[in-house]
Amino acid sequence: MLAGFAISNHVIAIRTAASPMDCAMECAAVEDCLSYNFNNSKNIENDCQLNNATKDSSLPSDYGEAEGLVYYQANLVGCRLSPCKNLARCRESCSADSNYFCDCTVEGTYGDHCELWTG
Repeated sequence: MLAGFAISNHVIAIRTAASPMDCAMECAAVEDCLSYNFNNSKNIENDCQLNNATKDSSLPSDYGEAEGLVYYQANLVGCRLSPCKNLARCRESCSADSNYFCDCTVEGTYGDHCELWTG
């Protein structure tokens, strides 16, 4: 939970929720939901914003201060955790070692989570 911060440009749905826990339940019901912004101020009707990214998987400019909002990352596993960095695609895997792998799509990225750059 990060009070006063939120993700922008990744809102995939807006719901009305009475509490952060209700918003978490809304997020859990949406397959692409990875995090949510909850409006604590109650100044607006739609106070639960469901996001298809986390603060770590989105661009730094998409995460920042947002008065009245509280950012929450969903309790997720595998690809729903958004473990891949630098716009890499997460793919489900049947491997005994891991239930996902990162497909480094940006030229020059590598590493288990595409977190490293060549050059």
